[in-house]
This record gives sequence, structure tokens and C-alpha cells, in this order.
Amino acid sequence: LVNHLHAQTTKLTETERFLSEVRSALDGLEGLVGALSKDLSAGRSATIGLHSDVRATVGALEDNVAASDDLADLKEKVRHGIQALGSRVSRFGESEAARLDQAEQRNAELKAQLSTMESQVETLESALAQQRTLALKDASTEGHSRGALAARVDEEVARHNREDAPLSYAIWDI
Repeated sequence: LVNHLHAQTTKLTETERFLSEVRSALDGLEGLVGALSKDLSAGRSATIGLHSDVRATVGALEDNVAASDDLADLKEKVRHGIQALGSRVSRFGESEAARLDQAEQRNAELKAQLSTMESQVETLESALAQQRTLALKDASTEGHSRGALAARVDEEVARHNREDAPLSYAIWDI
């Protein structure tokens, strides 16, 4: 009986430890979600950079228009500015498409991993509840075990301390 109780307590401890590890892994997933958030922030920074480049190029073109007396020279400067903008916008579009594809792939992987881990946590929580029940019951008599008695005594002592009520303790051995 003592060996059975010890084995059940050991299983309970192992299950609690494993559940703690799973919770830590879930915390790690939370960190990865934070990384995805940083990816979004990087995308925003790239968009702001593109906007700044476009404004600077347009400003330079406006300055060239105001300062130019030669129409052919002005046309060349405008054509060059438009090509530079087109090239920058194309590179931005390509990098954003690749970044979004990677983010979507990572998001899908994280969702699948999170779903798997949530299922594992549910299974482990159920097993833990079952192990707790087994640890508190005697296998042969299905009566409360010494562990259940100790837990109940702790509860009653805590209540006694809280309420400053009398406490009696009696044990019958059958």
C-alpha cells in the first residue's frame, strides 16, 4: 500500500513537472508570436522608408523643374527620377511579398504547434486530475489514503488558524 501510494505520488510529481514543461513551451510560443509582431513593425518601417524616399525624389524633381531652363535636360532628370522611384517601389514590393509569405508560413506553423500543445495540455491536465484522485484513494479499499488524510488535516489546520476555532483530531485504524 505504501509502495502504491509512493508510486502514485511519484507519477503525480512527474506529471506536474511535465505539465510545467509544456507551459514553458507555450510561453516560448508566446515569444514567437512577439517575433511576428516585430516582423510587422519592420514592415511598417520599410513602408515609412519608401514613403520618405518617394517624397524626397518628388521634392528633388520639383526643384529640378523650378531650376531648369532646358526642356531636354529637365525631361532626362524627370525620366531618371521616375526610373529610380519605379526601381525602389519594385524592390519594396518584392521584399514585402517575401516578408509576408514568411510571416504567413511562420504563423501557420505556430498555429499548428499551439493546437498540438493545447491538446497535450488538456490530456495532461486530465491525467493529472486522475493521478490526484488515485493518490488520494487506496487502491484496494477505495477509501481515502494517508495522503488524503494529510491534505484534509492541512485544510482543517488552516481553517483553525483563520477562524481561531477549536480543532480536534482523531484517528481510527481499521
